[in-house]
Amino acid sequence: MQQLIAIGAGGALGAILRYGIAITTQAYLPLSNGFPLGTFIANMLGAFIMGFLYQTFLQTSVQNDLIRLFLTTGFLGALTTFSTFALEGINLYRSGNGQIALFYILISNVCGLLILWGGIRLAST
Repeated sequence: MQQLIAIGAGGALGAILRYGIAITTQAYLPLSNGFPLGTFIANMLGAFIMGFLYQTFLQTSVQNDLIRLFLTTGFLGALTTFSTFALEGINLYRSGNGQIALFYILISNVCGLLILWGGIRLAST
C-alpha cells in the first residue's frame, strides 16, 4: 500500500508540473506551426532528471524503494508524458504536417538521449 501511495503522490506532482509547463509555454512562448513545445520541454526535463537520479542512485546508498518509486515511476512517469508525445507526433502527421512530425519525433528522441546522458554525467562529478 505504501508503494501505491508513493507512486500516486509522485504522479500527482509530476502531472501538476506537466500541466504548468504546458500552460506557461502556451502563454509565454507561443510558436506558430503547432510544434508541441510544452510536451517537448517536459520530456527533456524528465529525461535529464531521470539520468541524474539513475546515476545518483547507483553511486549512493539510497536503497529506499519508496523514494525511487515516488521519483521515477510516479513523478517522472507523469511528467514526461510520452504517450502525449506519441499522440502529438501522429496527429501532426495525420493533419498534413509530416515534416514537423518527423522533426518533432527526431529532435525529442535525440535531445532526450543527450540530455539524459548529461544528467548522468552531472551526477557522476
